[in-house]
Amino acid sequence: MKGSAYSALASYYTRITGKDYEKAQAYLLAQLKARGAGLKGLDIGCGTGQTLLCLISEGYRMTGVDISQEMLEKASALLQGKKAPLFQQDMTALRLPETYDFAYVLTDGFNYVPPEKAEKTVRAIAKAVKKGGLLYLDLSSEYKLKTVLANNVFAEDGEDFTYLWFNRQTEKSVEMDLSFFIKRKDGAYEKSEESHTQYFYSAEALTELLNKNGFTVTDVCGENGAPYTKESHRLSIWAKRD
Repeated sequence: MKGSAYSALASYYTRITGKDYEKAQAYLLAQLKARGAGLKGLDIGCGTGQTLLCLISEGYRMTGVDISQEMLEKASALLQGKKAPLFQQDMTALRLPETYDFAYVLTDGFNYVPPEKAEKTVRAIAKAVKKGGLLYLDLSSEYKLKTVLANNVFAEDGEDFTYLWFNRQTEKSVEMDLSFFIKRKDGAYEKSEESHTQYFYSAEALTELLNKNGFTVTDVCGENGAPYTKESHRLSIWAKRD
C-alpha cells in the first residue's frame, strides 16, 4: 500500500531521523529570547509537535501548521489538550486567521518546497508574520543532500518495524522512496510505501529570495548557530520581517 508522504513515517519519524531535538530546541529558545521575539509564534511544518510542546511549556502562545494529517494527529496527542491551534495546510499557500511575532520552518520543511513555488511560499509566510517579526529556516544543505543522501540506501531492521530508504538525485532534488514493514499484533508484517522529494537550496539563493519578498536576512549559519561552510550539513537562516 502506497500512502502520502508521512502517512507511515509519522509514527517513526523521530526514531529514523535521530535528531537531537533538545539541543535544537535549546538553541531556538535562546535565539528567540536574544532577538527579542514576542510570545506568539507559528510552527510551519510542525510535524509530531515536539518543538510546539517545548515552546508552549516555556510560555509561548503557539500555532502549528502541517500538510500531513497523520503528523497533526501525533502532535495533538503529544500536546495532551494544551491550547495550540493546529491547521492542516500546505506552506506554499498559507491562509491563517492572524499574524505572528515569529515563525519558523524546521527539520527540512523548506526542502519540500519546489523551486517554482519558493517565492510564493516566502510571500505567504511574510503575510503571516508581523512587521519586525522573525523568521527562522532550518534546512538540509545542498552539500548534505548531494553527498550524504543522494544515490544512497538506508535501512533499519527493528523488532517492531523494518524500513528501507532509497534515494536518487535529480537535477534539482533528491527523490526518496521508503518502504515500511510494520509488525501487527498477530505477528505478521504489513507493508507501507511512501515517496518524498527534497529540493536543493543554496545559502545565496535563499538569502536573495527572502530579501526580495518581505524579509531582510540577518544571519546565515550552520546547525544550531555553528559557522556555515560549504560542507555544513545544515543551513540555518534568520531573517526579519520588513
